[in-house]
Amino acid sequence: DFFSKSDPFLEIFRMNDDATQQLVHRTEVVMNNLSPAWKSFKVSVNSLCSGDPDRRLKCIVWDWDSNGKHDFIGEFTSTFKEMRGAMEGKQVAIDFTASNGDPRNSCSLHYIHPYQPNEYLKALVAVGEICQDYDSDKMFPAFGFGARIPPEYTVSHDFAINFNEDNPECAGIQGVVEAYQSCLPKLQLYGPTNIAPIIQKVAKSASEETNTKEASVRRGWSSC
Repeated sequence: DFFSKSDPFLEIFRMNDDATQQLVHRTEVVMNNLSPAWKSFKVSVNSLCSGDPDRRLKCIVWDWDSNGKHDFIGEFTSTFKEMRGAMEGKQVAIDFTASNGDPRNSCSLHYIHPYQPNEYLKALVAVGEICQDYDSDKMFPAFGFGARIPPEYTVSHDFAINFNEDNPECAGIQGVVEAYQSCLPKLQLYGPTNIAPIIQKVAKSASEETNTKEASVRRGWSSC
């Protein structure tokens, strides 16, 4: 849905050795929502990845339709190992698609109010202030998707909201808030809703960090 909200649900597939795919889990549909929070669920490691943390998994997000012809939203591949590593760090992703409404309109979730925080700022602060207590360095990589960004104003689904692609980290939740407030007036909200590139970036970063840690451990063992 380009300029309206979606009804998303998620499917997780295990990639088998014979190149087939096995559906592991399908979430419930979250109606009329661009930032779905699906119910928690449990899947055994054996069912998820046959006990192999490096086995590829495919995650697909669909926009539910009553006629059964669901619209594709996005997909990404990862592994249990990469996902577990990603959970060790905190990342922020903000939806800048046009379906949120024109920031100049008071009905928009991104409404630029001179005195009051908009709905996105309220959510950032409410969740972020809790999360940062569990983060040792309190540095948060913050990304946006679904907007046309300067200077060429091409559509991006994976940009640092501080416009520093080499270092997307913000100092604390207040740093994320300031970066959001600074970048919002410079963006053109567009679409579609596609969070897959950000998820892939986070998973890749987590995998590289995990490999670095493992390499450090191996070097430590070899020097003993």
